[in-house]
Amino acid sequence: MLIPLLLDFLTQKLCSVMEERDVHNFISSRNGVTIRDWIKFDVVLVNSETQKEIAISDFAINTNTDLAPYQFQMLTSHMGLALFGTGLGAGRMSQIENLKVSSTYVLGDSLYYTERSTKRGSYKARTGTNVLHKLCPLMTRIFFLYRHVKNAFGYEDDFLLARIENRTHYMPNAVKDIFGFSEKKYLGW
Repeated sequence: MLIPLLLDFLTQKLCSVMEERDVHNFISSRNGVTIRDWIKFDVVLVNSETQKEIAISDFAINTNTDLAPYQFQMLTSHMGLALFGTGLGAGRMSQIENLKVSSTYVLGDSLYYTERSTKRGSYKARTGTNVLHKLCPLMTRIFFLYRHVKNAFGYEDDFLLARIENRTHYMPNAVKDIFGFSEKKYLGW
């Protein structure tokens, strides 16, 4: 249930800063996506009908609207939740926020990322082992668009998620958005 809710919400947020047609064309499984260089983020959309390639960098981003900075914070929080909750095993929120591009790779249609386990169930538990996580193909395409938006907002660094100063929207807010919680009492606060 979480993946469809996140996909809807992330798509809405992407459409708030991008052309809706571009977003839907990019996430459509009818069209192909080719990664020429993951580190430099050279990604292209391949139109299934015309075989024409369109670089993701050609998709316009509207960073000038009054709501754009807050929309971007919401997009970042929801993308963090996607990495946290749909990547086949959860890490700690702080680990997700500190993931770097260098800890990822794309194989087939999915994004894989590793993080070092810091969880301990007991003093005998091993820590420091790398844990592999995988995003589903559709969520991977959403992540590609997020990374494009992140770069357009000036966060061209090695982190998967933007490190936003004076941020007011975080992953717990994303959980409230997704599930319609309006009161703190629902989350035990």
